[in-house]
Amino acid sequence: MSDPLIVRYPDIQTIPKSVSSLWKVKILCHTAGMDSGNGRGPSGGIAWVRRDPEVHVAGDTGGDIQVGEAYDARWTRPLEDGLTAMVSRAYYAIREPVTNNLALERQTEYLACTDPTDPGSTEQWSEYTYEPEYGFSPTDLGARAAAYGAEPPTDGEWDEVAPEDLATPEDVDDDVDGWG
Repeated sequence: MSDPLIVRYPDIQTIPKSVSSLWKVKILCHTAGMDSGNGRGPSGGIAWVRRDPEVHVAGDTGGDIQVGEAYDARWTRPLEDGLTAMVSRAYYAIREPVTNNLALERQTEYLACTDPTDPGSTEQWSEYTYEPEYGFSPTDLGARAAAYGAEPPTDGEWDEVAPEDLATPEDVDDDVDGWG
């Protein structure tokens, strides 16, 4: 069954003019980090692979200030020593404690585990960040749309947050002439 919020376009030229500029940017950000089909990312490095299906209901991610459903997108990437890096971006509406206004929040979880099919039980390390998410309404539909448009993680983003011993492996330089 296809999701009515997902429309796949092979490139920017095929996106109809009726799609707003904001969505075009979200679509480009989403596709820029996708696996090129050979297990390598756009720059030739190991790709962060997005979970299928792309968006899941994430439960009570936002705690007491969350109102409505949370939706998340998740990516994995192998690390050294048999560990797997996992980045989940959850989106949910919140009621801000001081102003009582509704807003959309993004929680990003960075996690290293030994079994990506059971990350909670095999977690070796994790860290969370919380940020406001602009450009989407603070509703269940807005949270879901934000999860579909979530930007994939990068090795640099992971390396900024993770402990040094969990850094992404250096890519092998395939360049034989030595000019990188």
